[in-house]
Amino acid sequence: MKCLALVIPLLVSCSTFAEVEVIVHNDNTSQLTAEDIKSIFLGQQNLFPDGGEAIPISLPYNDEHMVYFTQSLLKKSQRQFNAYWAIMIFSGNGSPPKEFQSVESILSLVRKNPKLIAFIPTGSDLSGVKIVGKF
Repeated sequence: MKCLALVIPLLVSCSTFAEVEVIVHNDNTSQLTAEDIKSIFLGQQNLFPDGGEAIPISLPYNDEHMVYFTQSLLKKSQRQFNAYWAIMIFSGNGSPPKEFQSVESILSLVRKNPKLIAFIPTGSDLSGVKIVGKF
């Protein structure tokens, strides 16, 4: 019975795994490292490595994929992420990625604008976009 009590939490945590893919427009030729992606989403870098403007967009704050992305790549809890951006806004050093309500709206925007970078759930329709990272 004790073994079952230990296994159930593991099964639950595996089922809530929310892997994401970071995407850009198909014409974007930049090779991005995880550190580049992190810097762009934290407002520390506003250019792709090839010199083009980089504009991050994201899913809403409470979306499970946003939570996963923030924790796995940015190494921040949602509370830390919000506090970070509050400081950045107050000091005039930037604004957080604009949020969009659906994966479809993010895909549509990235397909049209080579300046955008976003993350979406693994398994989404990737036509017209290119994966530059998977977390």
